[in-house]
Amino acid sequence: MNHASLLGALRGPVVLMVLGLLFVLDQNGGVQFVNTWPALIIVYGLFKLLEALAAKGSLGGAQ
Repeated sequence: MNHASLLGALRGPVVLMVLGLLFVLDQNGGVQFVNTWPALIIVYGLFKLLEALAAKGSLGGAQ
């Protein structure tokens, strides 16, 4: 499995974990979800960027 496909496989679970964490913070009186949902877009974008870099071989060398 190359780096790009590994990052693609991890993207969904990581986004779900961040979503769950944001909901927990909202329910426990931390910050409101309405103020934190952009974190999901940032996490998703970071994974897409890392996936693109790995596909070009810029992340950890070519395999």
